[in-house]
Amino acid sequence: MSKKSEEVKKWNIVYQKFGGERHSVWRENATPFFTGKIDYFKSLGLKKVLDAGCGDGRNLVEFAMADFEVTGIDSSEAALEKCRKNCSKFRKVNLAKMELEKPGFKPNSFDVIICDFVMAHMENPGKIMGNF
Repeated sequence: MSKKSEEVKKWNIVYQKFGGERHSVWRENATPFFTGKIDYFKSLGLKKVLDAGCGDGRNLVEFAMADFEVTGIDSSEAALEKCRKNCSKFRKVNLAKMELEKPGFKPNSFDVIICDFVMAHMENPGKIMGNF
């Protein structure tokens, strides 16, 4: 099994074992660093947000509630399942199983890219940043 496959397997286990009343593996609330910029992004006319490594969607939900068109990508299917549940009431949410090292988007597909608590877990963050 490759190192990447082992990493994805590990995250699937984390999200599969998570349960209870909480909505997020990490914490309940979205990260203020990102959500604090929602009004600013709106003032600039920005509409399309990519949450790269969206996990269970705690940041993505806030942007969806603010009426952004949001796309969340993650390599963990279990994380995406949690995200689908957390985002089920929003119609402008697209989710995809995708590796950050090999994104399947055309250049300039998004106005804003957020990536929260992800790069520390990546083998080649420089390559990922180049992809963004």
